[in-house]
Amino acid sequence: MVIYWCHFLFSPLHAIGFATVSGTAGLVILMFGVNPLTASLGLANLALYTMVYTPMKRLSIANTWLGSVVGAVPPMMGWAACAGQLDPGKKKGSFYNFQIQNCCC
Repeated sequence: MVIYWCHFLFSPLHAIGFATVSGTAGLVILMFGVNPLTASLGLANLALYTMVYTPMKRLSIANTWLGSVVGAVPPMMGWAACAGQLDPGKKKGSFYNFQIQNCCC
């Protein structure tokens, strides 16, 4: 018997377990393979996305503005991974401004 992945359903418990394992593994890899700053940005973005942005989708269109912050963090993580620090000011603002234009179009 062949089981096709498109017909396989995951229970909420399986989804939470997978998310926990993959999120933890990713943060550990960032912490020890890159640097603590990048791992902390990843943790903050993961928390912001799962605990604030996703639930806010059902409540308000303001989630679009918050989604721009969530979308601006990965380039900041790349910068932190390469430079070992964040460049205050102009870089963070430009990432956010780019993201909000993509969300509102």
